[in-house]
Amino acid sequence: NVLIAVFYVPSVYLTIEQMSYDGIDYLAKPKATYFFEYLQYIFHYSLAPVVVLLLGLGYVIIKEKKLAVNKYTLISLVWFVLPFVIGFIYSVIERPVMPFRSLIFSLPFLILFLFSFYRKMETKLAIVFSVLIIVANTYSLVAQRNHFQIFKKGIVKTAVIKTDAFLKKHGEAYVIYNTHPFNIEFYQKANDINFEYISVYNDIPSPKNFKGWLNKTKQKHIIAFNLPPHLNTMIEEKFSKLQERDYGFNFNYYCFSKTLKSSLNNNVIADIILKENNSSETTFKEGEEWGPILNYPLGKVISNGFELVEAKVEVLNLDSNSLDGLLVFELKKGEEVLAWRASETKDCITDISEWQSMNFSVQLNELIKKSQLSEDISLNVYFWNRGKHNVAIKDVSIKIKKGNHLIYSLLEDF
Repeated sequence: NVLIAVFYVPSVYLTIEQMSYDGIDYLAKPKATYFFEYLQYIFHYSLAPVVVLLLGLGYVIIKEKKLAVNKYTLISLVWFVLPFVIGFIYSVIERPVMPFRSLIFSLPFLILFLFSFYRKMETKLAIVFSVLIIVANTYSLVAQRNHFQIFKKGIVKTAVIKTDAFLKKHGEAYVIYNTHPFNIEFYQKANDINFEYISVYNDIPSPKNFKGWLNKTKQKHIIAFNLPPHLNTMIEEKFSKLQERDYGFNFNYYCFSKTLKSSLNNNVIADIILKENNSSETTFKEGEEWGPILNYPLGKVISNGFELVEAKVEVLNLDSNSLDGLLVFELKKGEEVLAWRASETKDCITDISEWQSMNFSVQLNELIKKSQLSEDISLNVYFWNRGKHNVAIKDVSIKIKKGNHLIYSLLEDF
């Protein structure tokens, strides 16, 4: 106990600093299912560690026949439950303070609790169970969740090193990063790298402004890091040769080119799963609001929420007034609307009387959990002429592409 206190002294100032915060901004309040979600996380979403613990507990029950509660049972149970209960209550009443990883330190007490009913365990047996628990957890963490392969990819570090390698090989590229400049400069300095970049951190350009910039740029290559999917889709229209694509926990990295031959199997942003297109032209007369719906049985085509779904339409303003319309993206389960998103004409197109495109792109797990992606989920895409202006549309399309299944891989099952 004295050594524990001594070794903790260097961390006292960290504790004082952390206690000055009243919550974690990016966390949501825990739900009633939080405890079971935590157990899934702590056992790596795998049956292997759970089976080992259940076998151990079964052995204890068979051996003891009658389970007796002792002081170690109570101590271990309290030390496992107490941090959870305190954190849960505070998170619900005040502000969230409980990411899963903060409860990792409570796990040993759960294991001690399960085995505390065994009044006197032989040393050899204790070693056997300990080894089995370590092996099962190591296997599930390393082999099944690929933790070290995922974890070693630093979110910004990976992008900085890849960007530097491309620039050294090809000389130039327009580099757009959606991350705080401090992170970029830190890894540039740490790896003795220097290149110019544009940071859109907390200042994502509107589709209209971004389209204007793409039309004006004279660069032949673009490197995009952590941009929203709809901006990547817009880049793809102008820079159709994909040189590199990488993704991991909380990041997406793309390298596009106009001139270089694609180094990947496909010249597109990702592997296309399907395309669905209604090329017919529809004209809204003044006063008309609703157009045709392009419907697709999404749940029968894909089974998880890691795919990118892109909706697109060509719009022509036939009126002297400014357009007020939306490209609507609607997910339904039967008659229930699960998610509704839209892209507005005012953000995407100018009032020039020529055909212009507007799109909406999203990775499905931003809208629904993959467990909800049942076969009866459908996707509706349509144009809502909210301003009831004279406007024409054509080429309403849906495209589904492979997305980043590792986007939340350190926190969720993938």
